[in-house]
Parts: sequence; C-alpha cells; structure tokens
Amino acid sequence: MRRTLLLLPIAASLLLTACGEEKLSCGDSGGSTMCPGDDCLSCHAFKAAGTVFAAASSSTAVGSATVTLVDKDGVTVTRTTNSAGNFYTSSALAYPLQRVTIDKGADLVEMLDVPSGHCNDCHASGDRIHLP
Repeated sequence: MRRTLLLLPIAASLLLTACGEEKLSCGDSGGSTMCPGDDCLSCHAFKAAGTVFAAASSSTAVGSATVTLVDKDGVTVTRTTNSAGNFYTSSALAYPLQRVTIDKGADLVEMLDVPSGHCNDCHASGDRIHLP
C-alpha cells in the first residue's frame, strides 16, 4: 500500500510532463497563441476552447472574430479570437450549449445543440470551423 502511495505523485508528474511536451511540440512557448487546432481541453481546464480558421482549404487562423456561446440555461459568454485564432473561457457553462456563433464582419457561422466545449477535438483537421 505504501509503495502505491509513493507511485501516485510520480505517475501524476509524468502525465503532466507528457502534456507539457505535447503543448510545446507545436512550436510555441506555451502562451495563449499556442497550438492552433489542437484540443485545448486535453491539457487545460477551460470550460470551452477552440480555434477559428480562415477558409475551408487553408489552416490560416482568424484573429479578432467574436465567438458567442449560449448555454442550455441561457447564460451567454462572448470571447474574441487572438492572433492564432484561439479562444477559450473558464466561465461556467451548462451543456449542451443552445447555440455557438462565430462572426467577423459580414461572415457568420452558427452551430446549434453543441454537446461539448472541446471544440478542436470535435472539429479535427478534416472538420475545422471556417469563416467563409
């Protein structure tokens, strides 16, 4: 039993280290612009996070887009994408979300009945969110 208790902190440390290596492997030092398109919630404790891309055939990120999340209780959270196209929130959200909108200028994308805040996990490389 004592041996098991000693191994728990070591195992936890290894898991955190592996996560840190994964985050840094995308070529960023770990700031808010890190790893566009990766599943942010796989390492971070945000309630929702993702990346917005410019066109269906590119991986160009869209900065300064407005992301609005409306949870099942009607609570609204609005965030703006950064220069890497990333957005995230630690605000409490009740799932499924009623609606998510992403807009910039005249371009608008809307999703209804969103089951999770793992935006980049559901929208992996073949199913990205793109502004027209």
